[in-house]
Amino acid sequence: MSYDERSYKNLDGLQPDFKQRVASWYEECGSEGTKILIYCGFRSFEDQEELYKQGRTKAGSIVTNAKGGQSFHNYGRAIDYVPIVRGEVCWDDTAGYLKAQRISKEFNLRAISWELPHLEDGNFENWRSLAGSGSQPPSKPSKALSRPIVERLSGIRKVGGRGIR
Repeated sequence: MSYDERSYKNLDGLQPDFKQRVASWYEECGSEGTKILIYCGFRSFEDQEELYKQGRTKAGSIVTNAKGGQSFHNYGRAIDYVPIVRGEVCWDDTAGYLKAQRISKEFNLRAISWELPHLEDGNFENWRSLAGSGSQPPSKPSKALSRPIVERLSGIRKVGGRGIR
């Protein structure tokens, strides 16, 4: 599966308005010469809890401080991405992340300072305002991959401090 196919597949489960803005951002990044792989979109409360356990009650490093329901991913309003350089994912491409973040502002996608690979819906101040807005998790969650979330994301290292939200 190509990076484009994987990226578009990972938009499944996002809220429709957010999904459209992310798709437009993704296309704009490409047109400005920054290729991107979107590797995570919607994440269920259960998947979020599994990530939260990592480094606490399960082996591995702590990758998130967000429990189930405390992440924009749980409401279909966040993505995680990585730049593609010379046909390969490049976790250390700070310039690529910063360019993608600059472009994201045009689509009201908010970057967070402690996690370069994360963009979330700029229409909501934080997960509490999102949870209290009546916005519900997507009714049809992504069928992304059959492996458990911790296994799927285990190769993703922390970037900038706090890791996956």
